[in-house]
Amino acid sequence: MNKRIIMILAITASITIGLTSHVSAAAKGNSSTINQKINESDTAIELPGGGFLIGQGEFKGKDAQGNQFTINPATTSYKVTTVKEAQKDQKNELLAAETKNPLLESKVYLPTGDPSASPITKPATQSSITLNANQGYSGTMAGNKWRYARYWFSPADNTGGPYLRWESHGDSGLVITPWSGEGQGTVINDGQAKYIAGPYITNQTSFSSYSPAKYSYYYVGNW
Repeated sequence: MNKRIIMILAITASITIGLTSHVSAAAKGNSSTINQKINESDTAIELPGGGFLIGQGEFKGKDAQGNQFTINPATTSYKVTTVKEAQKDQKNELLAAETKNPLLESKVYLPTGDPSASPITKPATQSSITLNANQGYSGTMAGNKWRYARYWFSPADNTGGPYLRWESHGDSGLVITPWSGEGQGTVINDGQAKYIAGPYITNQTSFSSYSPAKYSYYYVGNW
């Protein structure tokens, strides 16, 4: 084998190794464009106030008062449907809220002129959902200035590590920790997915967005 052929093979091998290393590094960097993890036919459980759980088995968490809850799609009184239908219901719920006149409501839960269901502050510290393997959650974001998800999320113990997969759809957003200040967090652009770990021990993360585009939403899952 002459020197020219040897040189060509060496260059080819170097390129191959470089490409392989790049792919591996990209995977470890926990950032990617969206690849399908959620199917429209997956089971969804619609929760009061907006948002829905995704997947099979029991979901466990705590409400804003710290009371523990367990939700099972086989026994819950909440609406059990598909991801596709739950997305439609979220959009319709937000649209209905926008057409309401707060002055005609007997109880006004939201500021006048602001029909958004997205909270204006971070979730209460104890308000959380623990996600088992192949479980997830989705929430719609809307409103002016900074808006936040309703819960903190963490992976269940012994499910493969501290990371949750976050996706943003329709607008960019931030994945935040309980110690994040306003506007601080890990950026996720529209159409992007990232695996992100929360702080040590709690592993809690949540989502925020500034003046999010109408009907934009996020997914978080333990995949």
